[in-house]
Amino acid sequence: MDKKSAVTASRVAFTTAILWAALGIDSLARPYQDNRRDFVVLVPFTLTSVVLWLIGQTQLTARDRLERVTFWALMNACCLTVLGGIGNVSHNALTEHLGFPAGPVLWTVGLIMYGIASWRIRIFPRYVVWTLILFEPASILTGVALSSIAPLHDSGSYAGGIEKAVPC
Repeated sequence: MDKKSAVTASRVAFTTAILWAALGIDSLARPYQDNRRDFVVLVPFTLTSVVLWLIGQTQLTARDRLERVTFWALMNACCLTVLGGIGNVSHNALTEHLGFPAGPVLWTVGLIMYGIASWRIRIFPRYVVWTLILFEPASILTGVALSSIAPLHDSGSYAGGIEKAVPC
């Protein structure tokens, strides 16, 4: 990755972190199910997918089979999760199930596996790899830990998004 691309990736990651933090803070400040957040979450999620794409492009020259397969599986999981989110917002029964639980499960497993594959090819520092591996599990645990303040809901609540701002 050249210097210009690295700066672009850093800016996108920083912007994404701010959006995740804002969504998490809003969920804590107004701890009730607000389905408008299901629409808003698509923005930081899509930007997170862009950051993952940029990470994948950086690792392009060092790819092994596991990294290549997990990268494309993760990109597919990103697309399915966005489609599910759109289905959730529009109440489209055909795509709504992708929003929960299929999309997040594929997304979480994909991130963990992609992190392991990235660990093996050693392009990024370990903290980047650990961020990939723990990104979603730590968010889930944060949401559970904060559930006494902001109760868990099937949709419309993203208190765990606060954790997603920490790695940046």
